[in-house]
Amino acid sequence: MIQFSLFLAQAEPTAVNGLAAIWERIYEANVLNLVLVVIFLWWLCKKYNVFAGIEDKLNSTKFRITDAEEDKHKSEQELDTTKGQIADSDTVIRKIKTEAEDIAGNLSKAIISEIAVEAESMEKNSERIIQGEKEMAALQLSNKLTKTAFGIAEEHIKQSIDDRLHKKYINEFIDSLDNLKV
Repeated sequence: MIQFSLFLAQAEPTAVNGLAAIWERIYEANVLNLVLVVIFLWWLCKKYNVFAGIEDKLNSTKFRITDAEEDKHKSEQELDTTKGQIADSDTVIRKIKTEAEDIAGNLSKAIISEIAVEAESMEKNSERIIQGEKEMAALQLSNKLTKTAFGIAEEHIKQSIDDRLHKKYINEFIDSLDNLKV
């Protein structure tokens, strides 16, 4: 390159000096080398289709951004819905609590009513049982009194009847049997 710049410098001194100075500056700044490297890299990228890969990555990134924005929108909607549900939750809790208290009150009234009916039934049954026990005790007492009375009467009769009366009663009994013959 230096020879090229010197050649130009010898041909036209005024014009060449300005052009030679530009070439010398380009040469010293490595601009030419930079341009050649850029052209070579451009050619390699075209040959191996690097730009298509970059474009695919770009499209993929755009698609993911679009999906992310849609997901963000859906999430914001779900957040709004959830906020609404949370705001309504106090009302729902109060309503459930009121319903639970009503149900508990109704259940307690029903249980108390059932217990009252059962207590009344038990009272009637116990009165019948007591009445039956009274009648049974009275019957047993009556039987004991009757047995005792018969026992006392038998003893009294045994003491009051002597052998002569005893024989007389036996004979009368036998005579009455004879009259009953069938």
